[in-house]
Amino acid sequence: MYRETEPENMKDGLEEIIRKLDFLIEATPIMRECANSAPADPLAVAKCIYGGRRKRAAFFKQDLFGEAAWDMLLDLYVSEHSGRRVSVTSATLASAAASTTALRWLAILEAEGLVLRQNDPKDGRRSFLMLTEQAKAQMEEYLRAVAATF
Repeated sequence: MYRETEPENMKDGLEEIIRKLDFLIEATPIMRECANSAPADPLAVAKCIYGGRRKRAAFFKQDLFGEAAWDMLLDLYVSEHSGRRVSVTSATLASAAASTTALRWLAILEAEGLVLRQNDPKDGRRSFLMLTEQAKAQMEEYLRAVAATF
């Protein structure tokens, strides 16, 4: 028996399938890297966690899971291991939060002794961020503990 709502329900269902397929296509490189990395590799774990957090936006509103400080710590950890310097602007973007929120959390990370700010000698308007030795050690310890659960 045909019902008027069936095409609309089918359309909604197909749109949901397409959205999930788009997510899988986009997430596959991250998943492949996670699956192929050594389970005790903290850098691979950090990349997987950060990548997974960015992919959540395909399923949930992004503002439901605000952890600007954690996202900045993950980004700094991955960037430092990749040899990339992170500017304050880049860190705020990596946080996926409003810039004022990210800057407030950055100030807290600095006050907690987890992040250092270094002025750019070539451009006085820009500063770079880096993890402190304490933060690096804590990140390594945490990421190894997470890796051990895989």
